[in-house]
Amino acid sequence: MKKNNLLAILDYCIIQIVPQMAQIDILKDYVSKFNKSIDFYSIESQLTIENCSVLRDKIKEQPKIDGFVFYSLLQLSYGNKVDLKLIEEILSKNYKIYFYREKLNILSKNDFKKKYEKLSLFHHNNLNLIYKIKNLI
Repeated sequence: MKKNNLLAILDYCIIQIVPQMAQIDILKDYVSKFNKSIDFYSIESQLTIENCSVLRDKIKEQPKIDGFVFYSLLQLSYGNKVDLKLIEEILSKNYKIYFYREKLNILSKNDFKKKYEKLSLFHHNNLNLIYKIKNLI
């Protein structure tokens, strides 16, 4: 496994406001602070934003990367709650997770346990914003 490369997961819901190339540039700049680089990127579609099936497929492929970088934790919150099981699945494959908007990094299962309460409250605390963003598409 390469130690410094990440797969960027762009936010489909904000493409009209923050285009793909802008999201990529922002994420590249963010991860460079951790000596990481983005090797490639993926994006959900309007049909998959709530269940993250594109991301789930990428995880199943077991790419040779260090982890995933997201524009926002909101991307895992477009369903009825933050998809904590998906976060656990990513971590169980020994991938790290970076969220640009929240300046939140989850680097291990232990790290996840420490941040669990904050993560579980995120959806409720951001319901209004999630609703507004989902209505952009």
